Amino acid sequence: MANKKLWIRLGGYVEGTAQQMEEILNGNEEVLLEVLRTNGFTLSGETYIPETETEFDIETQKL
Repeated sequence: MANKKLWIRLGGYVEGTAQQMEEILNGNEEVLLEVLRTNGFTLSGETYIPETETEFDIETQKL
């Protein structure tokens, strides 16, 4: 059976150095991807699937 895709907006945070955070806030996509690959993503807060009534308020969990 073929996989399907579902677009969701995840609430949470990434961790990195002050310099990395500054670069991310200035739009550096490569640094964002580097931080995600190295440190992962921590779910924390509101997550939802647009165009549905589905919302989650997720407790903090490291991915």
